[in-house]
Amino acid sequence: MNIISGESQPLKVISASGTTNGIPLGIAGKFYKKNRIKKKKDFIKVLKNGYYIKEKYYICRFIENGLSESRIGIIVKKKLLNAVKRNYEKRVLREFFRVNKNTLKNNYDIVITVIENAGAFAEKKACFERILLKIR
Repeated sequence: MNIISGESQPLKVISASGTTNGIPLGIAGKFYKKNRIKKKKDFIKVLKNGYYIKEKYYICRFIENGLSESRIGIIVKKKLLNAVKRNYEKRVLREFFRVNKNTLKNNYDIVITVIENAGAFAEKKACFERILLKIR
């Protein structure tokens, strides 16, 4: 309800089909928990056996996973940033992955390590997209 005019405004409802008031969420969809690497053994497998790509802001290791979805794991070292900035970096990387995951030909487990935090959003996005181009 609008306090000044007394008018009520409709609630924003998200349905089970992934729409907001009948509008699709987007081409890329949502970032589900099944798109995350959560277990230590999965991280270790990718870090030991995966291919290696280094860019300005990120180090990437990846390996084919044989699953129906690509997954991402993100590492941000404590000595690099404080908690707020670490979480920001993780949110940004998850969003980049969510938007671009459908461009991968195969399904991969990808582990991204943040090595530098200074930089504009657009630079980081371009860096992540270069990594995905090399993975493809």
